Amino acid sequence: MGETVFRKIQFGKETTRGTAVAATRMFPGAVTVPADRKPTFPVDTIGSRVGVVRSVVNQILADGIGLSMEHSVFQMLPMLFSIGLKGNITASEVTPGQADYLWDFTPSLVASNAPDAVTLEFGNDTQAYEIEYVMAKRYRISGAAGEDAPVKIDADLFGKQITGTTFTSLTPGTVEPIIANKTKMYLDSTWATLGTTVKAGLLRNWEIEILTGVHPVFDADGTLTMSTHGEGVLDAILTMTVENNALGDALWDDFRAGTARAIRIITEGSQIGSGSNYSLTFDIYGKFEEAVPMGADADGNDLTTLVFRAMNDAQSTQHAFGVKVVTNHNAM
Repeated sequence: MGETVFRKIQFGKETTRGTAVAATRMFPGAVTVPADRKPTFPVDTIGSRVGVVRSVVNQILADGIGLSMEHSVFQMLPMLFSIGLKGNITASEVTPGQADYLWDFTPSLVASNAPDAVTLEFGNDTQAYEIEYVMAKRYRISGAAGEDAPVKIDADLFGKQITGTTFTSLTPGTVEPIIANKTKMYLDSTWATLGTTVKAGLLRNWEIEILTGVHPVFDADGTLTMSTHGEGVLDAILTMTVENNALGDALWDDFRAGTARAIRIITEGSQIGSGSNYSLTFDIYGKFEEAVPMGADADGNDLTTLVFRAMNDAQSTQHAFGVKVVTNHNAM
C-alpha cells in the first residue's frame, strides 16, 4: 500500500532534452501530475446497442504538471528557473570564501533562450514514476510581510510522458528558507538604475507571475509524443498591495500619468553563515495597468492595490523583466 509519508520528488538535468537521466537532487515541495493520455472510445456501426468495441490513444503529453514549494528554499531555484527562462552563473563567488553563486535568468528578448529540461522522478513506497523533457510554462512567486510566512513558488510544467521507474538513491540536502519578511522593494525610473532607490514602509504583499512562452511542439514524426519545444511570447505581471501612504499615493499618480518605472523585489537569506548572502531578485520594467486606492485594508491601515505590467524598455539592449538568484549551488 502506497503511503503519503513515503512520497519523494527528485530531478536531474537532461544532457539531451527528452532523454531521461538519473535524478541528482531531491525536491522538498509537492507535485501534482495529471494523466498523460486520454483514450477515446469510438462508437462503431456494428449492429449492436453497444457500439464501442475499441479504444484509441491519439496523443501522449504530460501537461499541467504542478510543482510547488509552500516553504520555498534557495537551493531549488536554479533548477526551477533554468527549465523556463534559462540561466547561467555570472559570478563564481559573490563573496570570496562563502561559496555563494550568482545565477542570472534575465531572458533575451531578441534571441532564443534555450531553456534546459529535467527528468522528474516522483512516487511513493509502491511505485516510482518518471517524466522526461520537463519544462516550465509559468511561474507564480508570492509573499506577504507580517504574516509569519515563507515565500511561496508554484510552477506549471509539461513533460513528454509518464513511465514507471525506480528511484535514484538520494538523500535530502541542506537548504536555506526564503522568508517573506526579508523582502525589500526598489523603485527607479529606468532599467539602468534598478536597485538604486529603496522604498521602505510601502510593500505589504506581492505576487509575481511569469509566462515563459515555452511550449510543446508536435511534428508528424510517427510518434504520439511531443517532438520538441518552442519559445513564444514572454510576459510578467507584478500584483502588489502597498500602504495607502504618501509613497503609495505616488504610485497611484504614476498610474494616472502612465509613467514607466523599474521595480525590484528582492528577498534575502535569513540565517547565519553563507545563507545570509543568498537572495532571490525579480526585476521588471513597465507601467501600472491598475491602481485602486483603499482597495484593501489590514490592521486598521488602508492599502492600495496595484497591477504592474512588463514592457519592453526600447533601449539598444532591450529589457522587460529578469530573475537573479544567489545560492550555494553552482549546478542544477
